[in-house]
Amino acid sequence: MRHSFDINPERLKKLGNIVSKIDYNPISFDFPEFFPSGDDFIYTNYVFFMVAIDYRTHSSRRFEAFVDGKFYHGSELMYRLARKAQEKTPDLFTARKLESINEEEITRIFSINNIKIGNPSERAVLLQDAASKLIKYYDGTFGFF
Repeated sequence: MRHSFDINPERLKKLGNIVSKIDYNPISFDFPEFFPSGDDFIYTNYVFFMVAIDYRTHSSRRFEAFVDGKFYHGSELMYRLARKAQEKTPDLFTARKLESINEEEITRIFSINNIKIGNPSERAVLLQDAASKLIKYYDGTFGFF
């Protein structure tokens, strides 16, 4: 079944004008401050698991802080803290490591100066679930390495 609709050129112009004024700078997925490099397996797993928990980073306090002298807010802070943890433990964001992660570990990874990420127990469950399914159905890998 086909649907037809009318296009309003004036509204399209207005929409185009609004969109052209948006100051949007998407995150670069090859920025070493936020993402690992040099190992496709580690990189792919890291991005997969981080995307799984990248939502509502704020709890009762805003999730923002200085890390190594630079200010981060929301998801940027989450990715920066994850990257710092991953630099110490390169395979941290892999299915085998995350299938048993708990709330305390999430809180440890994603906290700085008494600033804690919201919903650490829910994030732990999401990571455990994603990791266990990746192991069960794909032997812990995405299959193209």
